[in-house]
Amino acid sequence: MKIWTAIVASALSLSVIAVALSDTIVVSGFGGYSCGQFAEMYRRNPQVTERIFFQWALGFMSGLNAYLLLSGSPMREDGTDLRNWSEDKQQQTIRAYCDSHALQPYWEAVEQVYEDMRRDQGLLDWRPPQAIEQLLQRQRP
Repeated sequence: MKIWTAIVASALSLSVIAVALSDTIVVSGFGGYSCGQFAEMYRRNPQVTERIFFQWALGFMSGLNAYLLLSGSPMREDGTDLRNWSEDKQQQTIRAYCDSHALQPYWEAVEQVYEDMRRDQGLLDWRPPQAIEQLLQRQRP
């Protein structure tokens, strides 16, 4: 229990620092940590760190699906099946990305998993400029 408290306390203190350094917060919570910070916390306590960060990741990916659903986009029917990959595979992929990209934010590792799952499901890139171009290419003879 002491380890859990220490991890949560240090995570919250880092979040407060991140908020104080920026006027605009685009990604909040654990996704704003760098991959290097995630890796260090994971090294100290893998089970708790994975549980905390991955819950954030699931919420983030669910939010991306909600964006597609609510945006009125022609792709709103193309939600990503978040069960397409096992949680273990998703977590391993996030850790591998973070191991190779220590300075990048954790959310980018999660977004990469989301993109990889979409590709495996034969879905288009969800990001607006790329998605629009892909839709236009699909409609051209």
